[in-house]
Amino acid sequence: MSNAFSPDELPGVGVGSSVGNPVGGNADAQVAPDSSATASKAIIGPVVAGPALLLDMAMLAVWIAMTDYLIYRVGTYLTWGLCLIGTLLFLALAKRQVGHRFATLCMSALLALLAVKLLWCGSLLQIFCGLFVALCLAMARSGLPPFLPEVLAFGGMVIAGAARRVSRFRFGSVSEVSGKVRPWVGSSILLPATLVLCFIGLFVMANPDVASSLAVKFRLLADSTFKLLSKFSFGEAVFVIASGWMMLGLLYPSAQKLMSELVPAEFSTVKSPSKHYPVARNTLVSLNMLFALYLVFEFATLWFRELPDDFYYAGYAHQGAFWLTVALALSTLILSAIFRGSLLSDPLLSRLKKLALVWSAMNMLLAVAVYNRLFIYIDFNGMTRMRVVGLLGIACVVAGLSLVVVKFWRGRDFVWLIHRQLWVPVLAVMIYAIIPVDWIVHEVNVRRVLEGNPASSVQIVAHLHSAEGALPLLKLVDHPDPIIRDGVRALLALWAYELNATPATEETHLSAYRGRYRPELGHTTPWLWVEDGFSRSGRSSEIEWHSWQGAEARLRGALVEVQEAWQPFADDSTLRDRTVDAFYEYAYQWY
Repeated sequence: MSNAFSPDELPGVGVGSSVGNPVGGNADAQVAPDSSATASKAIIGPVVAGPALLLDMAMLAVWIAMTDYLIYRVGTYLTWGLCLIGTLLFLALAKRQVGHRFATLCMSALLALLAVKLLWCGSLLQIFCGLFVALCLAMARSGLPPFLPEVLAFGGMVIAGAARRVSRFRFGSVSEVSGKVRPWVGSSILLPATLVLCFIGLFVMANPDVASSLAVKFRLLADSTFKLLSKFSFGEAVFVIASGWMMLGLLYPSAQKLMSELVPAEFSTVKSPSKHYPVARNTLVSLNMLFALYLVFEFATLWFRELPDDFYYAGYAHQGAFWLTVALALSTLILSAIFRGSLLSDPLLSRLKKLALVWSAMNMLLAVAVYNRLFIYIDFNGMTRMRVVGLLGIACVVAGLSLVVVKFWRGRDFVWLIHRQLWVPVLAVMIYAIIPVDWIVHEVNVRRVLEGNPASSVQIVAHLHSAEGALPLLKLVDHPDPIIRDGVRALLALWAYELNATPATEETHLSAYRGRYRPELGHTTPWLWVEDGFSRSGRSSEIEWHSWQGAEARLRGALVEVQEAWQPFADDSTLRDRTVDAFYEYAYQWY
């Protein structure tokens, strides 16, 4: 018994059929020749012709037009977001047959959130995640559970499925009597179409106003078509073919056996003592005692005392938290190794489970201790992107440990664990790609500064941030500390120039800021995260529609509201550089 599908169990999969047939039907379904009226109307043989072929051609045209324009010809974060939304709608309409409803719902929600993040403040991370989720969504709609590493195998199934679908194309009509495909030539098709076009031409020529109007429109259409084709290149031709091929593969993937999961009822119910039981028992007892002693030490030294002035924050947060996280990961591996093989049939298995449950609880307390170390460091000098990554990394380890506990407590097998464990880091990456990381980071830092902790200002001036990360800085334009206040105003003047919120008075003075800033002190600090040619089309008086980003539009409007604060630093580049130098030197004492 298995909760994964085999080829024979896939919805709509049978002899001569494709997985997840579009529009709810089974265009590839085959029947043997029969004298009955019903059988005579069926498509005979493994071919795609007639209405099924026309439907495929229409879907190909729509998909290729969408991807060619939004991705190849424009290719900004906004258009990538629109393309992900288009993919979501396209799969929903073309593959109305849903194999895994829960997986389809989850993948659809992830794809929609990634598209929204691309519209707000995009990066390449959201694009890669979006492509991966789109593959998982097509897999779920085709009746295959999107577990890893089956998703990787599904990529090959997509390519093979497209090849199989194309090999079945037959440009003709299907005989209702013999079931054979007849080419679309001869009087049955060409002659009626030719006569209709001839009479349309005669009727148009009989009306001079209509004829002249259509002539103008035809000339405009011809000019537009010529311009469109003149831009067509070999690279675009390759992209169009690959895009269409992938679309057919997503709709008609090949079927393939998946790894099967055993449910508890399928394990052996015969109880027999295991020779490994004493080793496992002694291991769990020993580790329970060791963890209990260490947790007392951890909580006594870092929770219930005031930290000294010379406390090594970076060491305890970086090195210490890393090794404790390794300890959590090792605990996960040990639990996985214990509950397997002959131990699963030992009569005393329930005792081992109780010991393992106690040790797992102490591992959770150890995870709380790791979080505490990171929050001590955040409390000392603020939040950064890497600290967000650290928090998500610890969450991954905790989730992995929790899955192992569920595995041994409910009697699941190793395949069940692998299917879910591999999704844990993937979901962490998805969360990082979806949430507004820069806004969260600087919102925390700004609040800490406003609460009287200037040490967090080092993260404002020492790390790269995007437009969404600049939004919280507006709260510091009137800060009582003149170094912080003027430093933030100088940084906002750079953003004002980059976002066209102020006229360009100096075309070359910003080149050093785009990427790495090298002021008089000699340090190298990136502040502005702006990818020219991708998030916008250079500096111009008007931003093109496809270069729009929600965070940049919001920041541009907010900068106009506080223009009096940053304008002096925009007018005087020397004043701005010296102010940024002073801010950096002041904040770096807490780095």
